[in-house]
Amino acid sequence: MQFPWTDHEVPERLVLSAGLRAELDRLASMFSAGRDQARALRIPWTSSACFYGPSGTGKSAGSRYIARKLGWPHLTIPAHQILDAHFFQRAMADAAEESGRVIALENIDQMYERMEPEEFFSIFDFAIERAEGFVWIGTTRHAARLPKSQFVRPGRLERMVRFDQPDAPLRRALWIELLVPHFSSIDPGQEGQAQGSELDEATLTELVARSEGLVHAHFEELRRISARLRTEGRQMELLGEAESFMNDQILTPDRTGGISDSTRLLTERLEQSDARTLMAAMDMADVLKRIMKKVVADAFEDAQTRYSSGDAATPP
Repeated sequence: MQFPWTDHEVPERLVLSAGLRAELDRLASMFSAGRDQARALRIPWTSSACFYGPSGTGKSAGSRYIARKLGWPHLTIPAHQILDAHFFQRAMADAAEESGRVIALENIDQMYERMEPEEFFSIFDFAIERAEGFVWIGTTRHAARLPKSQFVRPGRLERMVRFDQPDAPLRRALWIELLVPHFSSIDPGQEGQAQGSELDEATLTELVARSEGLVHAHFEELRRISARLRTEGRQMELLGEAESFMNDQILTPDRTGGISDSTRLLTERLEQSDARTLMAAMDMADVLKRIMKKVVADAFEDAQTRYSSGDAATPP
């Protein structure tokens, strides 16, 4: 999949942590400056990385950030189109037809699981070793599913870059960049806006605190809600809509429509556990339950005896 760049899609407008932005800038600049050195050293002029982290944290946006910095087209190979080795081979060949591209293999762990490892790496290595002038980005929400000793090595995915949920300072920057501008058209005299046309500091601080757990994709959705309300002349409803949206996300599972990452991880650990270990844990819980019942019963009986003999002032 390849889409044209939009006017507002510029690297400077993407809100990232300082460390992550520096990492992406370094990846783009080192690759851009390394063409002559790569040819002198007789190695392909390519670069590659694995972007990993929870869904919605900006992995796809990060790959587009690099493409925008280089001034190159960005192509995405989504996992749902790669059903087997034949589809993978065709997609890689089509993507590498022209040099000067950033190619993102979205959910690369799913691609890997749909074919034999030997087939996957044979196709992957063939493309990377022979395609000059490409940046290859593999994205995954489940880095643990990738055999790192096979994936992260020279000539394949050469570095790992983690994308995290935004912390408080970054959430503040996201609120300011994406939402605060929409408050500028609110009339100062309207009821409900304490600080004129500006979003007051107390409200901003509360929004930052309440949005803990939201990811970049959530903020993009909030930006669209803000824009819609502004075009409809309903800016005064923005805070209420934002609050309702944040409350809804607490009950929402994984952004891709499945179970949450934490639930999936717990399920995987249970599936990998020995059944005998689980049964032993259940037996131990039952034993502890019986012990507690016995302790409580003995304590009650002892208290009742002491009350009957006059040693205790109050009944059990």
